[in-house]
Order: sequence, then structure tokens, then C-alpha cells
Amino acid sequence: VRTPQLVVARIWQRTALPCAANTIYLNLSTNVPLLNTSLCQPFIAVSGLAVVASPFAGASVTLSPSIANVFNATSVWNGGVNLTIVGPAVFEAGPTYTVSFDVTNPARGQASPTVSAMLWNSLGPVSIQPFNDSTAPLYIIQAALIPTPTIRQSSSFPCAPNVISISFQPNVPLMVSCNVTLTVAGLVTTQTSVITPSNVSLIGSALGEVYTMNSSLWNQGTGVLALAGVSSDLRSQGFNLSFSVVNPNYGRTEVQTTLSGRIVNIANDQTFSSALVAVGGQCKAPLFVQAPLITTKSIYQSTPYPCAVNTLTVVFATSVPLLSTVPTCLTNITVSGLTNALSPSNVSIFGQSSSPSAAAPLAALGLWTPLTFSLQATLAADSQAGTQYYFSFNVTNPAAGQAPPSVTLTLSGIWTNSSLLPFFVPMDRVAPSGLTSPAYLNTYLPSYVGSDEPVGAPLYVRSAALEVGQAGSYPTLSGATTAFTFPRSDVGVSRSSSIPCDLNVITITIVSNVPLLPSCSPVVTFSGLSRFVANPSSTISLTAGTSTVFNLTASWSQSSGTLTTALTSVMLADRTYTVQFNMTNPNNLTSATQVTVAGSIGSVSVSGGQLPFVVTSDNQSPAVSVNIANNGANYCGQTYTPVLTVGGTTTGCIAQSSGWSGFSFDVSGGTTIDGVALAGTYYVPAPPLSSVVVTVSGSQVGCVGNLSASLVLPVNTNCGLRVSTSIVRGSVQVVVTGSTAGCVIGTPINISFPSPDVD
Repeated sequence: VRTPQLVVARIWQRTALPCAANTIYLNLSTNVPLLNTSLCQPFIAVSGLAVVASPFAGASVTLSPSIANVFNATSVWNGGVNLTIVGPAVFEAGPTYTVSFDVTNPARGQASPTVSAMLWNSLGPVSIQPFNDSTAPLYIIQAALIPTPTIRQSSSFPCAPNVISISFQPNVPLMVSCNVTLTVAGLVTTQTSVITPSNVSLIGSALGEVYTMNSSLWNQGTGVLALAGVSSDLRSQGFNLSFSVVNPNYGRTEVQTTLSGRIVNIANDQTFSSALVAVGGQCKAPLFVQAPLITTKSIYQSTPYPCAVNTLTVVFATSVPLLSTVPTCLTNITVSGLTNALSPSNVSIFGQSSSPSAAAPLAALGLWTPLTFSLQATLAADSQAGTQYYFSFNVTNPAAGQAPPSVTLTLSGIWTNSSLLPFFVPMDRVAPSGLTSPAYLNTYLPSYVGSDEPVGAPLYVRSAALEVGQAGSYPTLSGATTAFTFPRSDVGVSRSSSIPCDLNVITITIVSNVPLLPSCSPVVTFSGLSRFVANPSSTISLTAGTSTVFNLTASWSQSSGTLTTALTSVMLADRTYTVQFNMTNPNNLTSATQVTVAGSIGSVSVSGGQLPFVVTSDNQSPAVSVNIANNGANYCGQTYTPVLTVGGTTTGCIAQSSGWSGFSFDVSGGTTIDGVALAGTYYVPAPPLSSVVVTVSGSQVGCVGNLSASLVLPVNTNCGLRVSTSIVRGSVQVVVTGSTAGCVIGTPINISFPSPDVD
């Protein structure tokens, strides 16, 4: 009896794909027929196919023989199948029979196992040879990403929505039956809290087929996105996976990312992973975020004048857009260092519509912080990278002059790095177009050119100065002062009289190098007038020659000789203005006095200068000459005209004043006319006084007596005096009385009378 043997035993499979439905094929041939009789129940047992997802152990497997009714149509699965010959069919010797059955491949890649077949009543199992490696039974291709997947982003700007795009190609189709999971890792520091399946796009590269994922799990802290459950088998030649995140609000370097996958079925699972390679350059690298830079940062002002409303205009541009739609990225633009500027807490911000670039998209109101002299403006709409934006706001300049401070521009809300510290840059001072440099008053000063003055520099404030035509100063950029080398000829002082005790109309012309604005309470002060007489009152009314910008009621201090007047309207720069007032000259000012002109703006002093004030041109002491001349017979009964002449440069004053104690004149050398001697000392006492008495006396020897005559007394009537006379026996009396506020000035007093009675 021949021993049954398998002379042909070959095995192969239909697919090596993970999780795929697979068909195992067997080619069998024996050396003897196999007959199913009551004594013999031949079978062929195939084993070694243990690792499959299906069928399960003990499950029934349907067999598909190539010749019907040779084998039993089913078999119990036990890691293989038992092929039982069905009677009365005969498994003939020689022909090759093919039998197939279905399995589901495992998920994990594996080599083909050793499969054996044992023929009933044979010498033992024999190995079944596969056709080749690719079709070897249960050879499963290990899933992998080939070639290396790539990654790129759509935006490198802080806070910007950023589409992350990943291109990958698995080496095997990813079956729905494999419960595919795709995981992207390493996307740390985004501002995205949720990514839903609807936010994820998965598209086939070849035909553009669209796939969906059933679920997503995003961990913002670790930057891991897990996607599970594809809608259909991923069979394309490549795929593009994309989703959107929000970039961090600071600059950072790119992150290192990976793409991994997992396939799993009941048999086992398989994971695969690859680092993602960034393509497209640095700005396309995943989560590379540009550090914001301020590329343009200019500022200029509209006026350098003290107390003036000053429009500051800022020009800025950034290397990245500034976004207003992300709550964590609300950007503030702060201009700091506007030293001593004044402003309310809420500052109106407005754009320059005439500027070549767009008005800045800022909120209408900014916040002013007086402690740091800074304005904070908040973004109200998105800006564009590289675009120059203009915005303006008003402050009030301080009263005191100052050099331009260092001004900085700060961005907050977006940051240069993860330290989240605001960054600032010094601002550039530019000369605004259309703003000419208002030169100093002294336009002929060769050492200073108006264009050198930084009038457009923010919060440069010109120091106020009054020029009066003589000694004075103007401020320089270094803060020092320099004398007016070339005084103006159209300013200074004039007076109506240089005669002692005379009423004097004083006119002073001044000019300012800045507008003096009433809002800063400017005043102009004239000092050095203590030797002049005004009145005991604390105020003086300025006269009609005064410019209308001044308050016509000025403050006066007799003790200090100071006259102060306030401004009621704007005193423009580089225009002459006049102050005029009345005072009484002193009686004996033997040298020129200096009248100082200065001013103030609030508590800030305004420099000025000194005016030489001349009262007496010849500095001559008071002198009086007295003579009586006989122009007729020198004996009784003859007509003659005695003449009393009071003359000289000064004849004395009736005035309330200080600094003098009266004066005298002496005719004691004697002059006799017909026995009438003019002798003695004539004295005008110190004030107050009410009269001047001149007495003519003699021996009464027949020529002076019973006098009755008219008396002609020409006097200076501007002093408010009145004159009365009396003629008594033995004397001629001249009485000058008045308001004690004037002078008898250099005019002869002629006394004439007819022939005397002769005793």
C-alpha cells in the first residue's frame, strides 16, 4: 500500500495590505487518490495561519474548491483549515486542486509565517511553499510614511490666523477597517483652544478627493492634534492635511513637529511616525513667528511756543500687521517722554487725511498719563505690515522753555519674545513739511540761523524773551543765554521831559520772541522806577498810547518802583507793542537810571533787558539868579520899574517826592536900589509845602512905601499851580501855591510897579 504524499503544496494570498480582506489560495496534488469510505476519511490539514483579524478561532470558514463537491464546503478555523474529502468524490492523484478561503489581515506588518500541510495517513506535515514574498500568506506590509512628510504654514505674523498644511504619503492605503488615527505633535504656543473635525481638511493629492475625520482631540498645552476615524479608505497617491491655528502674540523660532499614525484591528495595531520637514523658507516653517519691529517711528510738532496748543503728529510702520480681532493681541501704541506737556486724561486722536498714507486705525480717544507724559492709543482695526500710518493729537506746551526731550514709541499686546515685555524704540525727530523755522527776533545775529532751531522736534519749547533794544539775552539750544549783539532799533524807551520835577510821559516799546498767550497769565514788569513819583495808589492807569493787548490798569509799587501790567489778549511774536504811563521826574537825578523790563508766564520768568533812562541831560545843580534893575530916575518921585528875575536851569519844586530836602538861593552879596537892599537867603523847604515866598526889603528911605501896583508873574501852568501876590509897605511878597505836584520852571518872574509914594 502506498503512503499518501503531497506532491504539490503551494500557497499564496491576494493582498498584503494591513487590515485588508484577504484570500488565501492553496494548490494541492497527491501521489495517490484520496477516497472517502467507511474505512478511510481522508483530509488535508493546513496550519500556521494564526495571526489574522478574522476568522476567529473556532469559527466556520467557507472553502471555495476549484472542483465542486470534492471537499467539504466549510471548515472550523484553528489557525488554519482542515480540508475534508467529501464522498463519494475522489481526490484524484495527479491533478492539482485549488482551494481558497477568506481572512482579514492584521494591522501590524509582519513576515509571512511558515505554513504547513499534513495529509491524512501520511508520514507527517510538510511545508507549503509560497510563490514569492509579496504573495506569501499573511505577509503584511508595515505601514510607514514614505517619502518624508513636509509641513508649511500660511502666516508668520504674531496673532495671525495660520493654516498649517502637511503633505504626506503612506506606503499603504489606510483602511477604514484599520481605525486610522493621525497625530500631529509639536505645535506648541498657539493661541488656539479648540480644533474640531470641521476645522480639519484632508484632501487627496491626485484626484482632489475629500475625506473627513470623525473626531479630533486638541491639546493646546502640548500642541498635539489627534484625528481619528477616516470617512473612507485613504487610497490616494498622497494627501494634504490642513487646519488653522492662531499664532502666539510674540516672536519665536520654529517648532519641531512630527506626524504619526496608528492603525488597529482586533488582531493587533501598528504605529508609524516621521519628523515633518519644513518647506518654503523660514517664514513658512511651522510656528515661526516674526518678532515685531517698528520700522518707521517719526514724530513732529506744530509749534514751539510756550503755552500753545501743540499738534503732535506720529508716523509709524511695523514689520508685522497689528491685529485688533484677537482678544489676547489687542495692541497699544504708546508715545512716551513728552516732558512737561499738559493734556486732559482723555485725548482725542485724529488722522491726517492729507498725509500720503492712511490714517492710523486707532480708537478715537487715547489715555494720557501725566506721570510719564505719555499717550496710549489702542488699535481699533487691523493694520498692514510695512504701511506708514499717521495719527495726531493735541497737547499744551509748558510755559518754560526746554530742549527737545527723548521721545519713545512702545508697542504692547504683541511682544518680541516670550518674556512678554513691552519693547520701545527712540523716535526720530523730523522737520514737518510746511512748518518753517520761526527765527529769533534778532534776525541779524550771524551766529544763529533760524533753521538751526529744532522747531519741529516734539516738545521743544522756545524760551520766552523780551527785547528792549539794549542789554538783553535770548536762549540757545544748550540752555545758555547770549546777549543781543545787534539790538533792534524799533524798541526801547522814550520820554516827554528830562526836566526835574516835570510831569513825564514814559513810552516803552518791547517785542517778544514768542506769542504771549492769556491762557498762561503773562505779565510784563518795569522796575527801577522808585525815584520817580506816580501816586501813593497801588494802581496806575496806562495812557492812550498803550497797545490794546495790555490791561490798562497796571499794578504800581512806589517803594520798589515796579510797574506790572497783565495781558488781556495775545501778544504776537516779532511785533512791537507799547506801554505808556505818566510819572513825575525826581528833582535832582544827576545820573541816568536803568529801567529793567522783564516778564513772566505763570510762574516762569521771561528774560528781558535794561533801558538807560535819562532825566537831566546836563546834570546841573539848581541855580537861581535874582536882580532888580532901575530903569528910571533914582530919586523919589521918579518912575522906575524894579524887576525881580527868578531864573536858572531849575527853580525848585512843590512836590511830594523823596530823595531831596529842598534847595536855597543866596543874594546876600547885596544889591541896593534907592536904599532898598536885597539881601538874605531864600529857601524852599523840604516837602510837603504849599508856597514859595520871595521878600524884597529895605531901609524905607522914601522909595518903598504905600506901594500899590500890578504884578505880572508868568509861570509854568502845567504844574497845576496858582499865583497870588501882595504888596505891603517895605516889602514885595510873591506867593506861589498849588497842589504840591509841580514846578516853577526856568521862567523869569517880573515884578513891576509905578512910582512909589515918598514919605
